[in-house]
Amino acid sequence: MITCSTDEDTIPECKMLFYFSDTSERAEEGTLKGEIMFSWREGGIWYYSIIPNLNVRSASEVVSKNNAMAGEECLKKNLILLPLGEEVFWEGIGEITSTEGQKIKLEFPPPFILDDLVQYCEEINVKLVIPK
Repeated sequence: MITCSTDEDTIPECKMLFYFSDTSERAEEGTLKGEIMFSWREGGIWYYSIIPNLNVRSASEVVSKNNAMAGEECLKKNLILLPLGEEVFWEGIGEITSTEGQKIKLEFPPPFILDDLVQYCEEINVKLVIPK
């Protein structure tokens, strides 16, 4: 289980993207192919994981409890660190296996959360790409 708490509705401490060494300011350079974001729900909490879109590593090699962000506020704290204009491709369908061997059923959060995150990404100039 990825949560750090025994209470399923208590949001764990916010984790920052594992590849940012400085979380006090926004990254200046984007990645060549953008980022991939995964989402899933455990109990009453939505989790998100963002990884570089490298095509050389599968999600199961990099999605772990060490880079899972709990809740939308934590996700927003991480999204704001991405470079201006960075593309984030949201994968919310299917199943992956985490580095710890946990099966994760990907899904998109409800429309009110999706809409909020889309609006936020527009405000911070991050291109959130959601499959239709």
